[in-house]
Amino acid sequence: MTTNAEVWSPHNVPLAKFERVARYIAAMDCLIYLREDCSYRAVRLNPYTTVLLHPYEDRPVGVKMKGVRFLSERLHAIFKAAGSEKFKTINLEAFWEVALTASGEMAIKHAESERQSQLKKRVLEVIKDAEVEELDFAEAA
Repeated sequence: MTTNAEVWSPHNVPLAKFERVARYIAAMDCLIYLREDCSYRAVRLNPYTTVLLHPYEDRPVGVKMKGVRFLSERLHAIFKAAGSEKFKTINLEAFWEVALTASGEMAIKHAESERQSQLKKRVLEVIKDAEVEELDFAEAA
């Protein structure tokens, strides 16, 4: 397998030694963490999280998280509610967990909409043979 450094070498510019580190890209408001010096394939899990897979094997080599400002604010709110003080570093796993659950409201809303659609169909089975006698609205007034 060719590494990124080998691909870049014809340009006669030495690349910095690869380090496992999470990098925040402000212009895109995303955070990327690569564990290995290799190219990767991306599999999107939700609007905030993407798993970066090895190009030839089905194993993760990193992650990408979008909407990091939003996720950071949410994480700070969680820590504040738990009584924790401000912090300079955050465990990447904490960010990942928040990112995985950040779209939960959308999933719940979609699930509730689907549940209501199913209930509407089931009600039709219940009422299909029912009849209503003529209504006297004068009595209701």
